[in-house]
Amino acid sequence: ERTLRAIASFSQFFRDLSYIDLQLLSRAIELASDTMPDVAAQLCESNGQCIDLMDGNLGAFSAYSRAADLHKLSGNLWKTALCTRRLCEIYHAIGKLNEAEDALQAALKLAEDIGHDQERASCLLSLGSRYSRRLNLPGDAERVLIASATFHARINDKLGETNSLRSLGELYTRLDRCEEAEDKLQAAL
Repeated sequence: ERTLRAIASFSQFFRDLSYIDLQLLSRAIELASDTMPDVAAQLCESNGQCIDLMDGNLGAFSAYSRAADLHKLSGNLWKTALCTRRLCEIYHAIGKLNEAEDALQAALKLAEDIGHDQERASCLLSLGSRYSRRLNLPGDAERVLIASATFHARINDKLGETNSLRSLGELYTRLDRCEEAEDKLQAAL
């Protein structure tokens, strides 16, 4: 157990440098999968990050998918939501927008279920801005408004609030609500 936890820490340390031995990671994942799903999930997530840095999104998809499943199995719904949102980003990058939105909706549901305000606000912002639909612009603006209020009042995240205000200004522009758009864009500055 200590060895597997050490490999998990090691992999996190080196993932940004892309020096990780993917064979070592793969073997550690095999060893941890049956008895230590939390460690296996962390290893899968690191594996996905390494593959993403080296080979791009497609190779990382299965690693993040497995990590999400293992995080869910070990009861870590916050990490499940994070991996699910990463799957959304991969779907988006390869042009599968419907699948991306479905993954983001799933991450939002998990964030709401566990009461994680930061993740909930991030998902709402993405849903309201990145996946806004021309037919539901008022609903998208409402999502971004909720995200902005959450970033501001509940978690005091200035960057999240600024991004929300900018997105809200852009949505209000598309809704031809120019004065409100200008107010939100000014507030974002």
